[in-house]
Amino acid sequence: GEISEPLKLAICIPEGTTESENHLKTDEWFTRDQNIACERIAHGISRIMDLPIADPFLVPIDVSLYPAYAFLVDYPIDLNTIKKRLENNFYRNGDAVLFDVFHIAKNAEKFYKEGSIIIIQAQLVTYLCSTLTMYGKVTDLIQLHCELQQRREKGIVDIQPETVQILEDWNILCKR
Repeated sequence: GEISEPLKLAICIPEGTTESENHLKTDEWFTRDQNIACERIAHGISRIMDLPIADPFLVPIDVSLYPAYAFLVDYPIDLNTIKKRLENNFYRNGDAVLFDVFHIAKNAEKFYKEGSIIIIQAQLVTYLCSTLTMYGKVTDLIQLHCELQQRREKGIVDIQPETVQILEDWNILCKR
């Protein structure tokens, strides 16, 4: 299916850097060394996995509890699988990582009711993971959180009222 509007958003480039020095090219990693890139992204994903908003996406959906999931979602993926793939240098380039990362939100949008909090959580997790993957120098979750807040304040991200608590909890966690 088509990627939803919130996921089509352009990712902010961190202040003080240029797109050419940070943006992932379609057929490569940020460094010449795949091991360094995979290690950096895996470490960042580990930090994202510690956030409460990531809890629903840590492990594969149990299809014995949710049998419809297997019929509705054609490419199941979770953060632990992505992290293990990075640790084992499974991905050939950054686009392959992004493919998996974007499926976290796409799968939530397919399976859960439109407007539900879990979809918003999936979009936030996808934002963090995709930004971490796309920009070689971005490793600070607080910085990523601030960028998301700026985007929300500018009206770029559609945030529903029930998301305010998620963002407040996220803000507190990121300041630890």
